[in-house]
Order: sequence, then C-alpha cells, then structure tokens
Amino acid sequence: MRAWVIPTVAIAAAPAAASAQVAPPAMTPRSLEAMPPTSAPPHGTVSFSPIHLAADMLEVTVEGSMPGLPRLAVAVMLGVRADDGPDERANFGMSFGASVGYYVLGSFSTGVAVGLEGQFSSLDQQDVPGTVTPLVVGDGAEASLWVGGKWTASLGASVTAQLGAAWRRDLDTYEGDTVGPDRVRPIANLLVGWTL
Repeated sequence: MRAWVIPTVAIAAAPAAASAQVAPPAMTPRSLEAMPPTSAPPHGTVSFSPIHLAADMLEVTVEGSMPGLPRLAVAVMLGVRADDGPDERANFGMSFGASVGYYVLGSFSTGVAVGLEGQFSSLDQQDVPGTVTPLVVGDGAEASLWVGGKWTASLGASVTAQLGAAWRRDLDTYEGDTVGPDRVRPIANLLVGWTL
C-alpha cells in the first residue's frame, strides 16, 4: 500500500513543479533599468497645403499640442506667393494667421478637432490673375470656425482635412479703412506633413 501511494504523490506534484519552472522571474531594479523607455506621444506637426501650392502659393503650418493639455493644439500658418504680374514686375503676396483647436475625438496624432482661426492676407489683384479658389485677393482679415480630421501613419506622415466657414473683412492697408462689405465664405483645406 505504501509503495502505491508514493508514485501517486509524485505524479500529482509533477504539474505543480512544471508550472513553477515556467513562471517569469521577478522584476528587479536592475531588470527595470534594462527595459527600453516608453515612447512619448507626438507633440508637433509640420505640414503644407497642396491646394495652395496648386495656386502658386506655399503655405506652411506648424501645429503643437499644449503641455499638460494634450487635446488642445495651437497652430501658426504662413503663406508666401511670388510671381510676375501682368506688367512683368515681380509681385509678392503673403498671408499669416494662427488657430486654436481641441481634439474632441481621438488624440493629437489621429483624431477629430474643432477650432477657431484668425488670418490676415495681402494679395493684390495683379498677384492672382483670374479666379483661384483657395486664395482671396485683396488685403483683408478673416475669422473662421472649422472642423477637421487628422490621420498619422506609424512612420509619422500625416494628412489633415478641414472644412468650415470664414467671416472676412476687406481692408485698405494704407489708410486702415474698410474697402468692402463683410462677407461669409466657405473654407476647405488639405494639409500634408509630418507628425513628431
């Protein structure tokens, strides 16, 4: 009887011994130091607008998330256009502005945001012959409300699309007076860039 009990106990204890052997080792301070650091979430995006580029204007946007408020982002935009006008003189036009956006869905790298933007442009009529959709000729200021979505690939390439409405007032930069009625116009923009 005693000889039969001993093999039974040995067989019952074998799975427990096997499971004890495959248990992971305890994390020691030295092993924690050897672990690679976790990657920080992206905090900035640099992009350009191919729509404006098609209108011979280079517009660059730099967007950054706010420290401590990762869903809140601030962006600055600068657009430059240099071309020969009808009188063959070099003409120079520009626009600059800033926006504040809040990512209501997702995150700064990939999500949906709503925002407010203010922009000033100085593009003479002779700078832009004909009608170019993304550019509004003349000197003026705009305030816009937009909703947009951003998608960022694992390598960092990003695409942002925005739709909204802008309230515009044309200005006379020499006299400082308004030169045209206020108007509301739809806006659409596409940004291609890199998130880091």
